[in-house]
Order: sequence, then C-alpha cells, then structure tokens
Amino acid sequence: MSTARMATCAVALFILGLFLSKNGPNHGKGKPVNSTVALAASPSLAVDPDAVGDLTGRFIFDGQVPLPRFISPAMPRTGRKLKDESVLVFGKDQAVANIIVYMYPTTAIERQPTYFYQPPVAIAIYKGRMIPRAVCVQSSQQVIVANGDDQTCELRIDESDIAPDTTIEAYNSVTLTLHRQNNNHPGFLRGIYPSWLQCFMLVSDNPYAATTDGDGRFTIKNIPVGKWQFAVAHARLKIRKVIIDGGPTEWHHSRFPLTIHSGVNSVGTVELPSESLPESG
Repeated sequence: MSTARMATCAVALFILGLFLSKNGPNHGKGKPVNSTVALAASPSLAVDPDAVGDLTGRFIFDGQVPLPRFISPAMPRTGRKLKDESVLVFGKDQAVANIIVYMYPTTAIERQPTYFYQPPVAIAIYKGRMIPRAVCVQSSQQVIVANGDDQTCELRIDESDIAPDTTIEAYNSVTLTLHRQNNNHPGFLRGIYPSWLQCFMLVSDNPYAATTDGDGRFTIKNIPVGKWQFAVAHARLKIRKVIIDGGPTEWHHSRFPLTIHSGVNSVGTVELPSESLPESG
C-alpha cells in the first residue's frame, strides 16, 4: 500500500475513532451511534447573549420498533450480512437518533457573518456503513468522505446538481463542496455501489440545524431571537402527529413555529407514536 493510501486510511480510522469516543448509550462498547452536528458560531467569538438563544429538545419512540431486517446480500470477502439500521432507538425509553431539526426554510437567514465559517464535515465509510448516519452541512461547507473499507465505493447525492457522482478508492478519501439547489429538505448521500451505503444529509444556507444523538437529544446554538419556523426530518420516520409532554400535537408537514428568546429554549420531550413508522418499512 502506498504512503498516500496509508495516510488516508489513518484519516478514516481517526474519523471513526472520533465518533466512537462520543458519549452516548454505546460509549465504550465499540459500536458507533451518531455524532450531533450543530452548525453554529464558533464559541471563541463574541455573540451578544441577548440577541441569540439556543434550542434544545429530545425525541423518543412510543411503540414497538421492528427488529432490523437484512438489507443486502453477504458483503464481499467477509460474507457478513448487514442489517437495516435506518431506525435507531436506544434505552428503555427508546430515544431516537439521527433526526434532523432545522430552521425552515433553509434560506430564512442568509449571508451569515464570517464567524459562522464551519470546518469540514467528516463522514467515514467503515464495514459497509456510513458514519454518522445523518449530518447537517452548510452550503459551501466542505465534506470529507474517507473510505476505510477495502473496496471501491461509488457515491451519488440525491440532487445531481449538488455534486457529480463520486468514486472513492479503497483506503482513500474525497473532498466535496456542496451547494443547496432550491430544496428545503434533506436528501441522501447514497452508494451506487455498494447500494446499501447511505447518509441522510441536509444542505442549508444557514447554520441553524442539528441532529439528535444516541440519547435522542439535539441542541441548535445561537439562533437570532424572534419567531421562526423549524422542520424535523428522518430517513424513515414520518414526524407529524406527536405527543409533547403528554399532550397530542400535530406538526403539519413536519414543521412547527417557535419564538426564540435569549437563553435556552426547549421543545420538551417529543414522543413519536407507532404510526410514525411506515408499515412498508
């Protein structure tokens, strides 16, 4: 193996190590869950605390989650079969990971100050999986995809105008720069080959988005005070009829309005009923 490929493989494993080191229900058990990606201002730069507020919340599933199915033939070389882990819940209260919460529309606040510059988002391909399974990316933010597997991967983004199809050799990486294309909804970074690779991805013009972690929690920091609309999305769940702190609520088109005040704002604990999971899944 060339020096360049060894270095890239090390990058992929380093990225994987970062995800494994995150606190969560699987911390220390050797199984990557998810990394909450909150796009917000660098904490080292001054932000008027009276002009911004944080948004937090937690999502749990209320119902029987079906056991994961096998979604592919045996993987090359290893013969190992992969399971469909599009719905990940953890703990006795079934916390839901990989829900994207974001300001809607994604152009609600454009032309952010320069201190909203974001470092690259890292995605690792490892043992037939993309890690993390859901990410939020700001338009023009770089995305580094590192292939830690021993086979070439061909990837495609749902919107072909965002980026061309991309091939990543084994133990290699690519850097993508994505731009939102008239779409206010998340899509997928998918594998053309292997076909089971996928990462749920939001490309937004502003940094006000986050994903839920293995405890079902999310935090979006430094949102300007005022009344805004937020949306929620998941790769498989339909999040519309919910229960918030015991009260049934309907989020039309998976969106809800909320007035952000300075300090911490919370949507509370959001329960997703069993009908959130399509029967066909």
